[in-house]
Order: sequence, then C-alpha cells, then structure tokens
Amino acid sequence: MKLLIPALLGLYHACLVVCDNHKIQTLSQDERQKLLDALNKDRQEIAKKIGIEFETLEYDMKCEQKVSKLDACEHIQSGESEFRLILLRRNDVTSEYIHEWNIYHGYDNPHSLLFWPSLDTICCSKSFKCSKKIPKTKRGSQLAGKQIEARGACASMRNRNFRGFVFDEHNKINNATIPPTSKYADIIGVPAIGDATTSGDSIEGPASSSGNKMNLIIIFFMVITFF
Repeated sequence: MKLLIPALLGLYHACLVVCDNHKIQTLSQDERQKLLDALNKDRQEIAKKIGIEFETLEYDMKCEQKVSKLDACEHIQSGESEFRLILLRRNDVTSEYIHEWNIYHGYDNPHSLLFWPSLDTICCSKSFKCSKKIPKTKRGSQLAGKQIEARGACASMRNRNFRGFVFDEHNKINNATIPPTSKYADIIGVPAIGDATTSGDSIEGPASSSGNKMNLIIIFFMVITFF
C-alpha cells in the first residue's frame, strides 16, 4: 500500500506532462482575424496585378479543429485526401520528402492553396507539428536518417462558389510573386524551426498523443487492480 501512492502520483504526473506536450492550441479570435485580414489583403493585391478576381476568404473553426487533431507526421509521410494542407514552416528535408514520396505533394503549394482565386474558406492550426527521423526503407533511402521538421499548417477549400478551373488563370497565379508562408506563421504564433519550444527527437501531432494517454489510463487501472 505504501508503494501504491507514489506509483499513482508518478502516473498522474506523467499524464500531465504528456497532455501538456500534446495539447491543442486553438487560434484566438484576434489571431484568426489578423490572419484573414493579411491573407485577403495579399490576395487582392495579387488579383490587381494579374487581372483575376479573387474570392474573399472566410474562416472555418470546425476545419481548424480537424486539422489540429491530425497526426502531423503521418500526414507528411502518406498524405491526407480530406484536406489540402500547406505547411507554414518546414525544413528542406521535409520539402524533399513530400515532393518525392507524398502522393498529394502537388497540393503542398502556396500558390494553389493560399492564392487560388476560387478558394473562399480557410483554417489554420499552430498545433500541427512533426519532428521525426525518416526510417530506412527501400523507398527514399537517400533521405533515411534525416530529420523531418514541420510546424503549423493551413487548409483551404471552396464552400460558397462553383468557379471552374481556367488554364490561363493557373499559369498567371503560378508565375505571381507571393508572400512566404512564414509571414502567416508569424501572425498566428507558430514557433520557428529550431526554437527551444519546438525542439525534440520525435514529436508527433496531437492525434498520436491519444495512444500515449490511453496507455497511461490502462496502467493506472492495472495499478489499482493489482494493488
């Protein structure tokens, strides 16, 4: 019985650490508004330069919740068909990995995800993060052992219009000069790659933390049962 209390306290502390490391940070109303203001202003400036009408973006909070719950590392490694995501911060290894092995790499393009004229809805997550070494496999062996680093992501979509694809617009947009994604990362408070708050050998997104918390719960009940 004397050992039970320290064991329970240790488990409780471990749970607090895990939950804190993987907690979902939602954007504040002020951050959402500043993001929308900046993006819509930048989109309209580009629209004037290339002569194409752009839709005004609105924010989707349900979308933000879904993106925040994604397993970031899994998404980067295999893609996710439900969301068209653009990473706000990433290292060169991550870019190379996505381009070579993620079947949705064509979506990881700020021109088509942040500055496509028909897009009218957006959401962003600053909880989306991954820091993980690439395992050695037959696929992508040249990247084995290198580190994926990514922080923050935005998803965009069409919810209010049915504008079709226009090839001429596609060429104009892809040739336009657009702001770096880091501009929007700064607005919503996504830490830079390499900051002390983002360092670690293997950090996965909030979705992957659910397994850790479940393991702690199981151990907790095992301790109660056997003691």
